[in-house]
Amino acid sequence: MLEKNWNLIKAQLEGSLSKNEFESWIQPIRYVSNTEDRLTVSVPTSYNLVWLQENYLSDISQRLNALSGSVISLDVLVVAPESPDSVAPVHDEPSPAISIQEKVDPFIRDHSLLQNYTFSRFIIGDNNALAHAAALKVANTPGTAYNPLFLYGGVGLGKTHLMHAVGNALLKKNPSMRIAYVTSEEFVNLFIESIQKKRQTNFRNRFRSLDVLLLDDVQFLLMKKETITELFNTFNALHTRKKQIILTSDRTPKQLQIDGLDDRLASRVGGGLDVEIHKPSFETRNAILLAKANEERLLIPNEVYSMIAESIETDIRLLENALSRVIAVHRLLKKEITVDMAKEALNLVIAEKNPKNVSFEDIIRETSNVFKLSKADIKSKSRTSQINHARQIVMFLSRQYTQMSYTEIASELGKEHPTIISGIKRIEGELAKNSRLKEKFDEIIENLKKR
Repeated sequence: MLEKNWNLIKAQLEGSLSKNEFESWIQPIRYVSNTEDRLTVSVPTSYNLVWLQENYLSDISQRLNALSGSVISLDVLVVAPESPDSVAPVHDEPSPAISIQEKVDPFIRDHSLLQNYTFSRFIIGDNNALAHAAALKVANTPGTAYNPLFLYGGVGLGKTHLMHAVGNALLKKNPSMRIAYVTSEEFVNLFIESIQKKRQTNFRNRFRSLDVLLLDDVQFLLMKKETITELFNTFNALHTRKKQIILTSDRTPKQLQIDGLDDRLASRVGGGLDVEIHKPSFETRNAILLAKANEERLLIPNEVYSMIAESIETDIRLLENALSRVIAVHRLLKKEITVDMAKEALNLVIAEKNPKNVSFEDIIRETSNVFKLSKADIKSKSRTSQINHARQIVMFLSRQYTQMSYTEIASELGKEHPTIISGIKRIEGELAKNSRLKEKFDEIIENLKKR
């Protein structure tokens, strides 16, 4: 009976979610087993698990209980495709994602690549044509052309997308390739953990045996001397074996060196090809919005694209999030998509309404005040509705009104990189349908303007 109910829930979600959402997050979930009051399913990666917990698990549990007529416990296992025996259960009540990730090697069995980030879904413009061409060349001849490839530029311009696109292209040609995508913060944390647990040899073997290393947000390594030495040695080991290295940062190799990056590593980082990704033109921003609408199978008036593209100039993620918000209002509130509707929906992101010179401390202070919480509450592991909403608003505002990366926000809140991404997506949906929460959000914005 529970297996039948699970199949029915998947069918319901397929009808209510976009094709892209369903295929990325729900379709990979597999039925494993069930008892009278417990259903067990599996996901292929720890990243899928985090996203499921943050975005869909509560809804799925409610649907399961409603269909079954009783309270059903839902267990989710991480089952890496190459190693079906390496599983770790997580229950729908308290389980933190980090405990799962410790039990599944996310860099060998799970490549940690986002399947949606492919070359075919990357919109090319004058701002990123060279970076795209270089990444494509690397995907065709890894380890020989442009090694390392260093991509730099502002937040949300497509650096991470291209990095994942290379990894996905290589895996498509050779599924056995050992590819690791890791943020610099994750690299640091894994290195520290290896020291604490006296597993430095395992750490070195893990990274130095790779075919491709994709290291995001290199600026996070500034002033971390021991980790930089380890990365330098890893870099040399891979480069000597002609294994591909791709790195990203928000600044040039020269600026990294000025800001404190070890001279030896800075020399290695700048020893291949470094390419800047610039702010997209108005035409490119329009093309990005059109492509996203096509994925969602929606016809949207051209003037809506133009209005959004004129309002958001520098961050492609924010641009796509803005359109996602318009689409959410359209689908949830059954409103026709017009310029006026879009302007109303985008009060969150229209540039001229933004508070100026906002810091993370400003955001967490004002959010704490409005929600009548302490800063410690927001940074805690509590998952109560009030604290979760406050925490996700801090994530959203920090991403929108500061220059902080996902990794930096995660570090401040003691969370993981995927949790920040999913938290921002979730709060956007909540703000579109929860008027009381929207009132609190607006109050925080007004307080930030007045400070």
